[in-house]
Amino acid sequence: GPTFERIAIAVKRIRYEMFMTMSQAYMELYQRQCLDEDLLDAMNEYMEKANDCLKNTYEYCLNKAYYCIAKNHDSKSANEYINICKQMNVNQNWMYSLAFLKAYDNCSIGSVVSSYKKAFSVPYNIQDLIVFTEAALAAEPSRNGLKLALGILYGNVGDDKLSSDCINDYLAGIHDAGKAREILVKKGLLK
Repeated sequence: GPTFERIAIAVKRIRYEMFMTMSQAYMELYQRQCLDEDLLDAMNEYMEKANDCLKNTYEYCLNKAYYCIAKNHDSKSANEYINICKQMNVNQNWMYSLAFLKAYDNCSIGSVVSSYKKAFSVPYNIQDLIVFTEAALAAEPSRNGLKLALGILYGNVGDDKLSSDCINDYLAGIHDAGKAREILVKKGLLK
């Protein structure tokens, strides 16, 4: 009857929380150095168990987007998960993922900069983003937009030297560096 159904739902929620807690623990271990892909596999395994309990929650979709990039370098799938997060309107943390994906996909300077500026209005551990972005760039050095992202992130934490170095590295890898430099000066990212 209805009592059994309520108990079954409660058990599913408890199992979901348990699996997501384990998944989050593996994600945090991975984030320390972003090197051990076995940690990503364990993270994903627990995420999928959680998803079997409660389908496509905000946390699941947000973490799945992270996994898509970290493990498979798949920005198309990551963007699909972030779009689900946007529609849920649970919180605004997805804005950081969206900004990262715009840089990862080498979108226009204006698009990347404005996405990060919007994201900065939401509290977040920027240091974790820097570690992840550095690791993503090390894994895929051709993702030049990530250098711009790092310049923006380092600027946000007050490291003007690293910010400038990353932005100059970004400029060295694009076709019309002069025009790009003008845009970055207008946006307040370069002097």
